[in-house]
Amino acid sequence: MSARGHRAHRAVSGAATISGSSKGLTVSMHVGTHHPTVGRQWPLQFTATRSGRSASVTVTYEYLFNGKVVAVRAHHTFTGHYSDALVFPANAVHEPLTFRAVITAGSTTINLDYAIEVVK
Repeated sequence: MSARGHRAHRAVSGAATISGSSKGLTVSMHVGTHHPTVGRQWPLQFTATRSGRSASVTVTYEYLFNGKVVAVRAHHTFTGHYSDALVFPANAVHEPLTFRAVITAGSTTINLDYAIEVVK
């Protein structure tokens, strides 16, 4: 468990679904490649449920370098399902990062981590 909440397991390659649960809240994040391309959309989708029903949550994006948060972006509230697409800048190329979706519902926080390296 991380300091900010439950840490989910990571995917190892290609498109993946990363999931986590805590205190009855279950969340998942479906992402594409570990190598998003600079300037192109990198789609991601979220699902949040509590006891099998759509849950109202917030998601915030954090970017980690060497295990430390170096940027915090976006803050969205949704119920059940949410889709987004990120575009990475050229200065992110070849930097080994962890994309973290911090999902919160009340006092429950779940971190969904996914290793990425932006390419040209």
